[in-house]
Amino acid sequence: MKPLFENPSEPANTVEFRMEHRFRILGSCNGLLCLFDLDQGYVKLWNPCIRFESKKSPIIDCYDKHMFITYHGFGYDHVNDKYKVLVRVRRTCSRFIEYVTKIYTFGENSWTTNHDFRGAPISWIGKFVSGTLNWVMVKKDVNSNQTVILSFDLENETYNEVLLPRSFILGHDAGMVFHPTPLLGVSSNCLCVCFDSNNIHWDIWLMKNYGVAESWTRLMMIPQRQFPIGGMLYSFDELLFILENGTVLVALPSKSVLYNLDNGRLHYPSIFSELRQVQHIYHASLVSPRC
Repeated sequence: MKPLFENPSEPANTVEFRMEHRFRILGSCNGLLCLFDLDQGYVKLWNPCIRFESKKSPIIDCYDKHMFITYHGFGYDHVNDKYKVLVRVRRTCSRFIEYVTKIYTFGENSWTTNHDFRGAPISWIGKFVSGTLNWVMVKKDVNSNQTVILSFDLENETYNEVLLPRSFILGHDAGMVFHPTPLLGVSSNCLCVCFDSNNIHWDIWLMKNYGVAESWTRLMMIPQRQFPIGGMLYSFDELLFILENGTVLVALPSKSVLYNLDNGRLHYPSIFSELRQVQHIYHASLVSPRC
């Protein structure tokens, strides 16, 4: 991350990883990438900094050619000193679609089945903060729908709900425009949320004490006019990272952008990909877990 923020015009370094099959990155944590083999149905850990590769996990027991991973997340259970990955799997079985949530603890001999998601998560990639994975979710009720944060505790493997900032809740109830849905990010190991406020600016809030709704603090407001591309204003695809100096890394539909709040300048990092970009934040480390 440091080279990207200091020299945004410098081309990104390509790290070679020899692959016999197709892999999908399910998450990044403590310098480790969690990779899922799309052809054979197993996961493994990879540390690009020290070229560490873990053993392959057992093949996920519901794996077949009709399986598709929807929501997922990867993180560290510091209480038990274990890395875990959660995947929600969609399978098409004859005339119906089945959803099942599977968890793998690296170093174990099998996957476990967990209770399915409550509600309908909007974001696919779970953000890792304070031993939890987090997604934006819409709770569907008989009379109304409520947007909250779905939290999964990696130690206890249980779900909880975290409220969004009060300004979002009040604005939503008052009929103000919030489009698209809130985006989650991480800054200084704290959960952040970004949402469109009435098509005027983007609000970015930080939760200083995880799980405490009263600890939401507004970090910044970004005028939407700051992000014109080709004469059009685009919404963020993902809030990737925030530095303490107010520099924000966001993903737009076709590129990544660094925005400096102090001077309003935009930088477009030189990140090349022949395929559609799927971006994860990676912090270099010397971690090589026993698994």
